[in-house]
Amino acid sequence: MKKSIKLALVVIAAAILPLAIEGAGTQDTERKELINFIEYCRTCENLRQVNPAKDYTKASLHELKTVARFYEEQEDFADCTDYPQQAEVNKIIGRTYAARMVNNNK
Repeated sequence: MKKSIKLALVVIAAAILPLAIEGAGTQDTERKELINFIEYCRTCENLRQVNPAKDYTKASLHELKTVARFYEEQEDFADCTDYPQQAEVNKIIGRTYAARMVNNNK
């Protein structure tokens, strides 16, 4: 009985491991994309800046999403930015263009 339980645990661990690795890779990709976006926004003179001296390469994914939302929500954002991967950033921070249009029309 103990051997079958151990075997079942090994099988479950083997099944879960690839999913855990894939999730970590996705999170790393999201972090890189958000860091690039934040660095891009730091170069925009018309945007209010958040702690310009901070090194965001060491920030958590949650903090990166918060800073990205801060930049994206500013009124002058559309006028001074033309970020090529904006759709990807919106996907990461949980925004869609349609949702933004509804919020702006209120």
